[in-house]
Amino acid sequence: MRVRRRRLQATLRKPRYLEGPGVRTPSPQAPPRRRPAASALIADVVSSLIAQGREAASAARSARLEARLTEQQRQTLKLAADLEGRSLSDYVVHAAYQSALISIQNAALVRLSARDTDVLLAALGSPPPPNAALKRAHARHRKLIRRASGD
Repeated sequence: MRVRRRRLQATLRKPRYLEGPGVRTPSPQAPPRRRPAASALIADVVSSLIAQGREAASAARSARLEARLTEQQRQTLKLAADLEGRSLSDYVVHAAYQSALISIQNAALVRLSARDTDVLLAALGSPPPPNAALKRAHARHRKLIRRASGD
């Protein structure tokens, strides 16, 4: 947790190139400098990401999860956490979260049997002839494209 907090504080600090005796700071009487639109957009995105990081950090600390495990499991997890430079708790939460994301993604996949795969590929390989509605839609599309291109 300390490492994460230090990283967050380091990102919020003023960059070193903006510190020191050779750096001029604008006078209070000078009009504010206007940022280009892209810079303003980037600044907004960065500030919102930092805010989301703060919210996520505080939200993560509000929930609790407990698990019972054997001493061998604990030692194995502790070794893996040490190898990654994480605390045991952070390592377990990260690993469980990644596993949960993979499980959710796998559940969203459509699985077909060999026969169903053959039927699907055959249908995709030989589509039916276009019906009247599709022909009208294609004609409208061609007309819109011609109009847009100026022909």
